[in-house]
Amino acid sequence: MSATEFNAFLAAFPIDDPRYVVLAVIDEPKTDKGNGAALAGTSAAPMVGEIIRRSAAILGVEPKFGDDGSALLVSY
Repeated sequence: MSATEFNAFLAAFPIDDPRYVVLAVIDEPKTDKGNGAALAGTSAAPMVGEIIRRSAAILGVEPKFGDDGSALLVSY
């Protein structure tokens, strides 16, 4: 009997007033480099980021920018 391996990453957006949740689960993740370190941060998280980028526009969720037009970076 072999152990099942998977990576999962969960994110909510927009971060200041969450209305949507995205969950990505990858069964038996592999790395493109073949080094065996298939972490959620290198597999599932980029997938969630791409899903949010594409769906935010459809859902009318716009990014927030600072007064000078730069992206706001928030740390919690």
